[in-house]
Amino acid sequence: MEKTLPVWGDISKNERELLLKNAIDRHFSMGTVMETGEDRCLGLMLILRGELRLYMMSEEGREVTLLRLHSGDLSVISAACVLKRLYMDALIVAEADTEVKMVPLPTLNRLMEENIHLRCYLYELMMQHLSEALGAVEQVVFQPFCRRLSGFLIAECQRTGADTVYLTHEQIAKYLGSAREVVARMMKRFAAAGLVEMRRGSVRVLDADGLLHFEK
Repeated sequence: MEKTLPVWGDISKNERELLLKNAIDRHFSMGTVMETGEDRCLGLMLILRGELRLYMMSEEGREVTLLRLHSGDLSVISAACVLKRLYMDALIVAEADTEVKMVPLPTLNRLMEENIHLRCYLYELMMQHLSEALGAVEQVVFQPFCRRLSGFLIAECQRTGADTVYLTHEQIAKYLGSAREVVARMMKRFAAAGLVEMRRGSVRVLDADGLLHFEK
C-alpha cells in the first residue's frame, strides 16, 4: 500500500501502522459480482492481481462498462459511501481471479477524519473515476462504433505493451456495451483493410495508425 498511495508521506507513523495493521487480503473468484450502492461499502482496495470491471445494467439487460481496474490500481469506487454523495449505483465484477488488499470501512473512516491529505486524495480519486465513467457513457451515446472499437484495441495494446489483444469478440462487446455480432462485423472490416489479424480468442493489431484513422 505504501508504494501505491501518493499521500503516504503525508500520513503519520501511527496512521500508517493503523492502516497496515487493519488492511486485509481478499480474494474474488472470476465472475464474483459486488454491488457499489451507498449502503454497500467494501473499503479502499488495492488490486494486487487480476481485474475488476465497474458496469451498469440497462433495463434491457445491456451492460455498459464504466471502468476497468488492473494490477496496481487503487479502487475507491467500493468505498463510495464514505464520500457521502459521490457514489455510483453500479456493479463490480471480477473479470479474473483477483487478489486485493483492502482497508475496511471503519479504519478508512477514522483515517479520513484525522488526515485531510488522505481525505482530499480520496475525493480526487473518486472524481477521476467519475470522469472516466462519464467519458465511457459519452462514447456509447455519441461516438461511432468503429471509433470506439479501434480506440479500445489501441488502448489495450498500449496498456499491455503488446500488439495482440487477448480477448474474444464477446468479451470486447461486453466492454463496449455492444453485441458480439456487431464486433465481429467490424473486425472483419478491419481485417479486410489489413489493419488487424483475427485469431482464435485474440486480435493482433497490424496498423495502429490505420485503425486510428479508419473511416466507416
